[in-house]
Amino acid sequence: MQLWPGERQEIVVDFARYGVGRRLVLGNAHPYEGEAPEVMRFDVVRRAGDPSEVPETLRPVPDLGTSAVERKFTMAFDPRTGQHLINGKPFDMHRVDIRPRLGVAETWKIVNGDGELGIPHSMHPHLDGFRILDRNGKPPAAGEAGLKDVVAVPAGESVRIQVRFTEHTGLYMYHCHMLSHAQMGMMGQMEIVR
Repeated sequence: MQLWPGERQEIVVDFARYGVGRRLVLGNAHPYEGEAPEVMRFDVVRRAGDPSEVPETLRPVPDLGTSAVERKFTMAFDPRTGQHLINGKPFDMHRVDIRPRLGVAETWKIVNGDGELGIPHSMHPHLDGFRILDRNGKPPAAGEAGLKDVVAVPAGESVRIQVRFTEHTGLYMYHCHMLSHAQMGMMGQMEIVR
């Protein structure tokens, strides 16, 4: 299973088979320059009972309704300026890029325009979770079938998500969750309106 920067998963790990005294390291299989290949270490220090149970059926993904708006976001690096852009623009805190309406479902197509450069991106809209409709035109894998708040978009790929902002109006961000990309301009500002 792959986890990208900012992605969250609920994972159950049974360490019983490793035995007391064992140290296990969760690793980063693809660290960027300056990132540690080790994420965290687990020390098995004692035996313990586990009364927890993983339910046979998980909660269904909420129905967000029919999308009334479709948007396209192309995420790409500009080698001329050294900036990471969304729809050809770097972040500008004085510009509102989109104005979603509170309670209205939208479909966002997120395209990674860096196929030739091999640069991955991710998308994180603030406020509400979303569901993945498809990845490169195919249904999402089981690990992506629930609500998410970050979606990985590998180089040259595209993902369609459905989002509906439900509680708050005002100015909020959407951005690549790879910190260096956001720092180099790969952010947008949205104003949630009534």
